[in-house]
Formats: sequence, C-alpha cells, structure tokens
Amino acid sequence: MTESPAYFSGRVARWGLLGSALLLGLIVLATAAVNYRGALDLSATVARGQGEALLQAVRRSNRGAQPQTLAQDLSDLLDEQRELGLTYVAIVDRRGMTTVSAGELLSTPPHARRLREPLIELGKERVIMVAPGSPPGAPPPRPRLRGPEQPSFDPPPDGPAPGDPRPGGKTQRRRRPSGGANMILIEFEPLLSNQLRARALNSLLAGVIGSLGLMLAVGIFWRLSMRADRVDRDMVEQRHLATLGEMSAVLAHEIRNPLAALKGHAQLLEEQLIDDQRARKKAGRVVSEAQRLEQLINSLLDFVRSGKVQKEQVDPGLLLQEAARSIDPDRFKLSLSESPRQWPLDPVRMRRLLVNLLENALQASPEHSLVDVELRVQGDTLLIAIHDRGKGIAEGESERIFEPFHTTRVRGVGLGLAVARRIAEGHGGSIKALNHQSGGAVFEVRVPAT
Repeated sequence: MTESPAYFSGRVARWGLLGSALLLGLIVLATAAVNYRGALDLSATVARGQGEALLQAVRRSNRGAQPQTLAQDLSDLLDEQRELGLTYVAIVDRRGMTTVSAGELLSTPPHARRLREPLIELGKERVIMVAPGSPPGAPPPRPRLRGPEQPSFDPPPDGPAPGDPRPGGKTQRRRRPSGGANMILIEFEPLLSNQLRARALNSLLAGVIGSLGLMLAVGIFWRLSMRADRVDRDMVEQRHLATLGEMSAVLAHEIRNPLAALKGHAQLLEEQLIDDQRARKKAGRVVSEAQRLEQLINSLLDFVRSGKVQKEQVDPGLLLQEAARSIDPDRFKLSLSESPRQWPLDPVRMRRLLVNLLENALQASPEHSLVDVELRVQGDTLLIAIHDRGKGIAEGESERIFEPFHTTRVRGVGLGLAVARRIAEGHGGSIKALNHQSGGAVFEVRVPAT
C-alpha cells in the first residue's frame, strides 16, 4: 500500500524531534561535565587557600615561641584551628624527620626530597601542605621608618646594617631570612572544597538524570507516535479494504447470475454436441473458463466477508488432514505427533486458510516433491508450519505477497494469501512468510488459545 505524504511528513517531523532531543541531551551532559570540571578546579583552589591561611597561622604561632614550649604551642594552635579543618601540624627538618608535632596524621607524609619546595597534595578527605617555616624563637620583624610615613624593617640588632663597609674594604650583602632549616607540615580537612565538590557532583547527577529523562520521554513519545501511525495506516487500509469489499461484493453478485446461466448453457451444449468433437471441445473450454471465473468470484467473496469468527472446539489435526485430502494427499508429509486434540477455531474459515496455503505450497514446489506440514502447540499458541520446496521468497516480498491481487503467477489472482491472513487475524493470530535455511519458503500460522 502506498504511503501518503502526511505519513512521510510525520516521519520527518519525528526524526527531527528525535535528533533535537538527542542534541539537547548531549548539550546538557556536556554542560554538566564542564561545570563539574570547573568546580573541581575551584575546589582545589579553595583548598589551597585554606591551607595557606592555616600555614600563616602556624607561622605566627611559631614566631617568638621557645623550643621547650613549641609542642604545647602547636597543640593549642591545633585546638584553635580545629573548627577550620586543621587536624595535624608538625615541624619537619630537611631530612624529613619530625621534630615536634600535634594531632594525628592520617595521610602518608611526603618523601624527604619533596620537602625542598612548598607542595600540596589533595586527597579525598584530607589535604597535606608543606611550606618553609620560621625557626622557633625567631622574633617578629620590627618596622622602621625610611621617611615620614613609610614603614620598613630594622637591620638585625647584633650586626652591622646590610651594605655597610666591613674591615678589609668588603661590603656585606643583605641576606633574606631563610626561615631556618625547618619546614611546616599540616594536614587539614578541606571543608569548603568538599562542599563544592559535593554540589558539583549533585549538579552533574542532576544533568545526567535530566538528560536521560528527556531522552526517555522522547523515546516514549516516539513509540506512541509510531503506534498512532500504525493505527492510522490500519484504519486507512481498513477503509480501503471496505471500499474494495463493497465494490467486489456488488460486482460478484452482479456477475454470478449471468455467469451461472452461461456455465449452465455451456454444459448443456457440451452434452448435446456428441458428434461434433470440435464444437464440443469449444463448449468445454467455455465451461472451464466459467468455472475459473466462478472460483475468482468465490475468492473475492471470501476476502470481503467480514462476519464474526465463530469459534468452537475442533480437532486441528483432523481439519488439516481433510484440507490435504481435498487437494492431493500424496503430496503432503504431515507431522501431527504433537497436535492437540482440541483448539478453539472456526472450522469453515480455518479449512479455507489451510486449503489456500497448501495450494500455494504445491504451486511453488516442483512436480512430485513433498510439502512438509507441521502442527504443534508452542506455549499457548497453535503453530502451523508449511514448508514448500520452491525457490523461496524474493527480498522485500515477505509482506507484499499478502497484499490483495499481488501475485507472481500468470494465472493467479493474488487473493489466496490475502484471504489466509485475514482469517488468521480474525482468529486473533498472525501469519508470516520466511525462507528456510535448507531452501524453499515456510509459512507460519499462529493462533492463540483465547
């Protein structure tokens, strides 16, 4: 059946909607991923800032402290800064040996050779920072005025001012205080950084869920629209078939009466022409053509008949045997070992279905070859499989062969398979055609028990 322009425009619109939804979902995912990455970078910066603030607090506490009280000073500092996330503080020499500490170190301390420069190690729950510190007991720098209001730092009290001449004519260069040989090692919990990372993860999850929800909604809409299209096509096909049925019924009834008269007179003429064999042969040809037209009319009426299927408990195996005997019992190999004793079927219409399929299989198979027919129960479905020995079904023809008036034979009318499908669907079942792996075609009829 030819598809309408509205159907194709609907398909284009659906594909456009699907592509837009997929693109929007990818944009949402990419945006969430970029935001998450940016939040991770920001959380690292925040953690570094928190560590610098804690290091400054340790340096301020270390200045002016005496070595004998340094441990207690670090412990007091740890108690003061615990609310800000500080969990461990230590003074470490260049060899990596801890001279004094406070708190408990949960992470692995860095190697001694990594203590030559400030570093930061970001963990999942704890952060380690190492930086140069002031030697214990070092006094804080004292400002001095260069001018009226500009502060500076006084030179060390126990030596000449930097740049002053020394004995021997040499000039002493100013040395920047090195902060001693000690390093400050702290471990802290990145409170703000963890909050940022948690929020970023929640945003990423929300973006993923939103994108998946959008795609799921589009998928549901796609399925519903496809189902609606199938319903529309079925309705159009039903209207087309109804119109065809009405026209066929009218033509069949109009042709049947004169055809019966033509056939009857031709038969009488054939019986009377005993002496003239040539005329008798021509009369017999009229009778055979009238019978072929009568068969075509009956097929049309079978196709357009829309009465309700009258199911009753019948023996499907016996029904199949009767259909085979009415055609040619020697040409069929029936497998009925798994056939049920009873099944709800319309015996008249199901017999018509079997006759049509068996005749079609014989016409497709070479002369004197056998057609395999299997009847069994599969789950709650009655399965009838008819395997012919023909050339099989051409590509793209597995559905078209069931369309009305579609045939590949010279003298065929293309209604046998269409009638068979209509009878199967009237029973709530289905029929399909496929190629067998050993050659030939297989027609499978499935009829449910209800």
